[in-house]
Amino acid sequence: KNESNTGAERHDSANSNVHSDDKDVYARRLNSDVWKPMRIKFITDALERQRNFMNSDKIDFITEQILPLTGDFWSKALSVVPVDNALRIDAYDLAGRQYCGDSEFSEVPAQHMSEGV
Repeated sequence: KNESNTGAERHDSANSNVHSDDKDVYARRLNSDVWKPMRIKFITDALERQRNFMNSDKIDFITEQILPLTGDFWSKALSVVPVDNALRIDAYDLAGRQYCGDSEFSEVPAQHMSEGV
């Protein structure tokens, strides 16, 4: 037994057990045209409910500047394999069965759980 194997050597030897056809499929998946930019949509209903005469300009800045730029950045940075059907959110994965994070601004719309996104 050779104790001086590096991690890369162990990794290569582990992959040697993979059939060559499987390696080709894996390589095609990584380099395939199936990867598309992640589609991002911001639901701002909770933010809009907080709108008043004192914060209206700030909310406009967030919804018209920050969120579109953030969505564009992450859409370009993250690629996904699109699904054929809608993805449904499981209420059991949400805080209080309705929030994704902070309960003040992150209420998940009921239709995301029933119909999906």
